[in-house]
Amino acid sequence: MHAHHPSEPQRAITSNVTQLTVALPLWKAVLERNKMERQEMLAVVGSAVRTLDQAIHIAQENGRPENVDAPKMLASLLAVRAELVSTIEEFAPEEAYIWTSEFQAEMRESEAEVAEGRTRIFLDEESFDDGRV
Repeated sequence: MHAHHPSEPQRAITSNVTQLTVALPLWKAVLERNKMERQEMLAVVGSAVRTLDQAIHIAQENGRPENVDAPKMLASLLAVRAELVSTIEEFAPEEAYIWTSEFQAEMRESEAEVAEGRTRIFLDEESFDDGRV
């Protein structure tokens, strides 16, 4: 009996699998790091969108005819907001709906209600469904 020696292709495959096995934890670490960096970037961009929304609201309130700069300012703010939201859509399409003007308006309304104490506490799911407190 003689020992079975792997063929050249088998040795190459084994070598590649070994290399991949060694590399995989490193790749996962890099992906995790990039994921964290992505989340950090999205938090910064999201914060910028919210700040812009406040500025847009102010520009809209000041858009009276006597304030000739307000329309230009509003257009600039809206263009920058669109660019920021486009960035979110590119890097996190699953989160893009959160940054629509409509969703953000709902968030501001909800935050204002909470700040003003206009909240309801439901004791259980059935009460929530029925609207009972």
